[in-house]
Amino acid sequence: MKKEKRFIPELLAPAGNKEAFIAAVEAGADAIYLGGEILNARMGAGNFSLQEMKAAIDFAHKRHVKVYVTVNTLVMDEELEDALVYCKKLYEMGADALIIQDLGLGFLIKEKMPDFPIHLSTQGSVYDLDGVNAAGKLGYERVVLARELSLKEIKDICKNTDVEIEVFCHGALCICYSGQCQMSRAIGLRSGNRGACAQPCRLLYELKSNGRWLEKNHYLSPADFNLLDYIGELSDAGVASIKIEGRMKSPEYVGVVTSIYRKYLDQYRDKGDYSVAEEDRVALMQIFNRGFTNGYLEGEDPDLMSGDKPKHKGIYVGEVLSVEEIRGKESRSIVKIESNIELHREDVLEIGEGSHATITLLEGRRPTFRVGDVIGNVKPGDAVYRMVSAEQIKTAECFYKNKDWNQGKFIRRTPLQADVISGSDASIKIILRDIQAGKTVEVKAEELDRSDSVDAANRIEESLKKTGGTPFLINKINLRGDFNYSISVSQINELRRQAINLMEEELASNNRNNNGSKGEFELNKKSEDCAGDESRDLELFFYEVKDFLLREDLSEVIEKSGAKIKSIFILLPATEMIKCIGEAKEKANRINAKIIPYISNISKGEENIIVAENFDTICDMAKDTGIYLGNLNWIEKFKNAGIKVFADYGLNRFNYWTEVALSNIGASYVSESLECMDVGSGFYGRAPLMTSQHDFSGEGLRDRVGQEYDVLDREFSDQEIIVLAEEKSLSDALGWQAKNNGKKIRRLRVYI
Repeated sequence: MKKEKRFIPELLAPAGNKEAFIAAVEAGADAIYLGGEILNARMGAGNFSLQEMKAAIDFAHKRHVKVYVTVNTLVMDEELEDALVYCKKLYEMGADALIIQDLGLGFLIKEKMPDFPIHLSTQGSVYDLDGVNAAGKLGYERVVLARELSLKEIKDICKNTDVEIEVFCHGALCICYSGQCQMSRAIGLRSGNRGACAQPCRLLYELKSNGRWLEKNHYLSPADFNLLDYIGELSDAGVASIKIEGRMKSPEYVGVVTSIYRKYLDQYRDKGDYSVAEEDRVALMQIFNRGFTNGYLEGEDPDLMSGDKPKHKGIYVGEVLSVEEIRGKESRSIVKIESNIELHREDVLEIGEGSHATITLLEGRRPTFRVGDVIGNVKPGDAVYRMVSAEQIKTAECFYKNKDWNQGKFIRRTPLQADVISGSDASIKIILRDIQAGKTVEVKAEELDRSDSVDAANRIEESLKKTGGTPFLINKINLRGDFNYSISVSQINELRRQAINLMEEELASNNRNNNGSKGEFELNKKSEDCAGDESRDLELFFYEVKDFLLREDLSEVIEKSGAKIKSIFILLPATEMIKCIGEAKEKANRINAKIIPYISNISKGEENIIVAENFDTICDMAKDTGIYLGNLNWIEKFKNAGIKVFADYGLNRFNYWTEVALSNIGASYVSESLECMDVGSGFYGRAPLMTSQHDFSGEGLRDRVGQEYDVLDREFSDQEIIVLAEEKSLSDALGWQAKNNGKKIRRLRVYI
C-alpha cells in the first residue's frame, strides 16, 4: 500500500529582479512574491515594470508556480484611483494574489474585483486569532503573521481559523512590529510604510542602562531569521506558506536559500523526518548571515541580536599566521593564513578590523595558505572570515545564468503526457495533457505522405522527447493506432512545436478579463477635514496612568496657551485604569476632561490576558466614553458588548476607505495614522517610534547625532516602546493651536 505523503507548506520565495525570479523558480519555489514600480514596500529593489510582470507571471504559470504582487504600502486618497487601475492590470495579467497593507485599498479591491485574492501583509500587525479572523471578515484569504509569535501561538491560530496562515522562515528581521515603525520617517523623513525605509535600526546607538551610557553597539539590529530546523513543526501546525525574506538580495542568495528549504520540505513530506546536513548550514551562512536566530519561536532567543556587526558576517575560516608587505604597494600585503576550510581564487575575505582581500594569489594546501593581496593593515592573530565563496557563487549562477523568460537550459520543467493517435484517414493527432493543472491541448496533421517503412513510432517518440529550451518535459508517450509507415522528421517536429505552443498559451492564460471587475474606479469620496471652527478637541495620550496622576500642571499649561479647546480627552491604558478609575476620574474632572481607556496597538501577552480577565470591568468603564483600539483583534468583542469603538493610530488609516473598512467591522471613529504626523498635522510629543517584543535591558538610547530616546517598559505589557526623550510636547502643541486656528485638522493629540 502506497504511503500517503504529508502536508507541507507552500515555499514562497522573493524576487527583486528577473534574475532572482528565474532563480527562485529553478530552485524549487512554489510561489514567488515581487513588487512593481509603485505601492511597494521595497522600492529600493530592482522591481518589475508591468511588461516584465506579465512575462514573469507567464514564466511561472507554465511551471505551476504562483505569483503574488506586493501592493504593501499605505495609500493616500489621491493615489487610490491609480492604485486600482494598477491592480486591475495585475488582475488581468493573472497575478495569483496581492499582498496588501492598506485596509482601505484592500476594501476597494474586494469591492471592485471580488475574485482577486488578497493577503494581509505582516505590516498589518496581526499577531493573534482574533486579528486573523477580523482580517478574514475584511476579505483577506491569507494573513502574514507578525514575526514575533511563538510556535505554540502559530499552532493555536492555524488550528482555529479557516484563513490561510503565512509565516516568515528566513531572512532579515525588524526589531519593531512591522507596520508600527516610525523610526525611519521620524529621523530622515523616509517612511517604511511608504516603501522608503532607511534602516536606522542597523546604525550604532548607545544604550542607557541603570542611568549609565554603555559603549556604542547595534542595539536595534536583529540577526537573520532561520527556521530550517522547524519546518516539520510548521508543516504539522498547518501553516499554509513559509516565506523567505529577501527582495533586496542577489539571485544567488535567492537560489541557494530556496533550494535548501525545498530540499528539506520534500524530505519531510516524503519521510516524515529530516536531518540538516552541516554543509547546508554552512551554505546558508556563507551566502548571507547577520548571525542566525529563531526569533521568538521558543521565547526570545538569546541570539536574537546581530551584536557588533549589522551586516553580512561571512563564515570564520581561521587566523593570520604572518604578514609580508608587498614592496611598492602601500597598505597591501600577502598573508599566511591557517584555515579550517578550503580556500579558492576569487574568494572574498575580511581580516581583522575591516581589512579585505579578493584572493588573486593562492598558494599552499589546507590548513596553511599564502594569500594575496590584502588591502589594509593586518597583523598575526587577526581573525579571517570568508565573505564570499567564489565556488558557491559559481554553482548558484546555474539557477539563472544564460536563462531568459523564453529560452534557456532549464532545470525545472513541467511534466506532460502525450497521446499520439494514428488515424485510418492518413492523419496523426497529438494530445498533450498537463495532469496537475488539468489542461489539455491537441493538434492534428491531415493527409500524411506515407510510405511502407516502419519507423514512424520511433521518430515520433524521439521528436516528442526533444523539448529542451521549453518549460516542458514529455515523460509519458502513449501511441494508439497503426504506425507501420514513415513520417518525415519535419512534420512531427512541427506538430510538437504547435502542441507545446498551445500548452504554453493555455497555462499562461488566466481566464480573467474586464468583466471580472465591477464598476469604474472613479472615487469621489475623500477624507474629510474636521469642521472649520477654531476650537479643537485635545487628546492627551499617556503611556501609563501614573504619568497622568503625577502631572500637576495640565490645567495651567492649557490656560496659559490661549488655545481654543473644545473638549479634552485623557487616553489611559485600560489595564491600569481598572486599578485607579476613581482617582483618575477625579483628577480629570478638575480640568474638565473626559477619560477614555485604550488597549495598546500591540497587546500580545500580558496586556491581552489582563483585558480578557477584566473584560466586563473594562466594558463598564467604557460604556459612556467608548474605547480606543489600535489593532484588529479586539474590535468585534467590544462592539458586540455594546461599546463604542475608536480605531486608533495603529490601524494606519491613511485614506477615507480605511474608515469604511473598519466601520464595517464595528469601528465608530478612526484616528489618523502616525504617517500623518508632520508639522501642523495635529500630532505632537513623544509618539511611539517603535514597538518591540525585544527586552532592551535599558531605559534609553542615543543615536550618532546625539538625539536621545526613552525605552518604555510598562508593567502591564510584554512589549517595549521607543519614544523621543523630549518633554515639551504639550506647550508646543497648544502654542501651535493658538497660532493656527484657521487650519483644519481632526484633533490635537499629544503623546506624554
